[in-house]
Amino acid sequence: MLEWCRTADLPGDQVRKLLGRAGRLAATLSGSTEERTKTVRALVEMILVDDDVLTIKVRRDPLWGGGVSLSASDAASDTSMEL
Repeated sequence: MLEWCRTADLPGDQVRKLLGRAGRLAATLSGSTEERTKTVRALVEMILVDDDVLTIKVRRDPLWGGGVSLSASDAASDTSMEL
């Protein structure tokens, strides 16, 4: 997850905040159907289906949760990630 979120240059306290946020999201996904639906809709920007590739674009903001500082280049140019 850390590599996927481009956290190599983040200080340790920022990484801990990101991991804490991931834990809270995981807990939400274990909740009611309504909570899971709301969380997935907040996270997933788009799903693209091709003949042999499935691409899921995930919004960064819900993952970062405002508690982690992005570099200026990441904040300006990268609002989503692809799986």
